[in-house]
Amino acid sequence: MTGLDLQEVERVELMTLVDNSIDALLWSTETVRRVPRDAVLGGPRSRLRAEHGFSTLVTVVKDGRRHSFLFDAGLTPDGLIRNIEILEVNPADLRAVVLSHGHSDHTFGLLGMLRARGRRALPLVIHPEAFRLRKLVLPDGHEVRLPPPSRSDLEARGLSLSIR
Repeated sequence: MTGLDLQEVERVELMTLVDNSIDALLWSTETVRRVPRDAVLGGPRSRLRAEHGFSTLVTVVKDGRRHSFLFDAGLTPDGLIRNIEILEVNPADLRAVVLSHGHSDHTFGLLGMLRARGRRALPLVIHPEAFRLRKLVLPDGHEVRLPPPSRSDLEARGLSLSIR
């Protein structure tokens, strides 16, 4: 790949926003900070939502400055934004979005996040194959269409596509 300018940083932080499961019994460690138990088990804050799919917040720290981007967006338009609110992540702080591939369980949560964030220019890094129509063929022969993200919808919501 050409044109990739990687610089040394002090730290990279990952915050899982959406995953297939939540384990409320795990404790924080020296290198891993777990969410408060009431965010998982209930209490004064709403419960985090686990769902099929994945999303994480990547924050790079250099010279005391923090730069965050969203890596994937989960499955449902309300799952990601619900967890973002509970975890007190400000969508306006995002510098970019990176989608690993076009499957709906990694892309559909983006719509809810964009609604909450408002229309503002935001770079989106996405592979050209992400827009390919896919389908799942079940053992009985039935086909389930898996719609890709819509390029025009993403651009209409203020995303500047960087197709790589």
